[in-house]
Amino acid sequence: MSASIQAALDEAGKVVKKQKLCTAKVGDSLDKLIELVQSCWAKLSAGSANAIRELQAQAEKQGLMKDMNSSTKELHSSINKLSKALDKAFDNQQDVCKALREASFDQQTLNKVIAEHLYREGRFELADEFVQEAALPGADELKAPYVALHTVLQQIRHHNLAPALEWAQQHRAKLSPNADSPSSFEFNLHSLSFLNLLTAAGQTAALQYAQQHFAPFKARHMREIQRLMGCLLYADRDPEDTPYADLLSPTRWDEVAKEFSRPMLTAPAALNSTYTA
Repeated sequence: MSASIQAALDEAGKVVKKQKLCTAKVGDSLDKLIELVQSCWAKLSAGSANAIRELQAQAEKQGLMKDMNSSTKELHSSINKLSKALDKAFDNQQDVCKALREASFDQQTLNKVIAEHLYREGRFELADEFVQEAALPGADELKAPYVALHTVLQQIRHHNLAPALEWAQQHRAKLSPNADSPSSFEFNLHSLSFLNLLTAAGQTAALQYAQQHFAPFKARHMREIQRLMGCLLYADRDPEDTPYADLLSPTRWDEVAKEFSRPMLTAPAALNSTYTA
């Protein structure tokens, strides 16, 4: 550690001590001043005409204002010394730009990153204009995965899960830790489809859907499936009055949409199979 930095640390320690001492002295002076003011108020209430002058005389005699001014002055002086020590330790005149070095990069690569960001955000018109002005090759191939993802996402937001289920099945090998089994996201889609059927079409339709689709998920999601089956018993009840309010909440649609949006946070090159609406 350099001597200048150590000096700055020493001054910082002095500031801390001065601050504590100043706080104690000012607090003590304020307590005494409050007592004098209270005494003055009592005298004024009793009709004394000299209460204010007595207050001023007592405050001056005890040196209360002088003590507070002296303490704060010493603290400010210590802070000024710390400021000078810091300026000396960290030379503000140095040009930080000198620490930078030139970096070379491929302009087309940068253009591709910008275009992907715009497509990922769903700003397709702006991205198309940028791609055209930058003369970026392979624009259609770059755009297609994002169009597919946003198409499916819009369908989820309109409470249509069929495209999302088809997409999840197409990408099962990449979404699941075990390529031979369906992913947790696919199970969440089937769960929401089941619950949607339960509220829209009734118990029989929902039960038939569960029998048709839940079997592949028993090994990893049995507890969730059991809770879903429990919802059948409360199909005609207000969701808030059931033990399954969390499952029947409308916010489940938003949760699935957010979960589906995760592939768009990374380049979807790994998910290069597109969904055709």
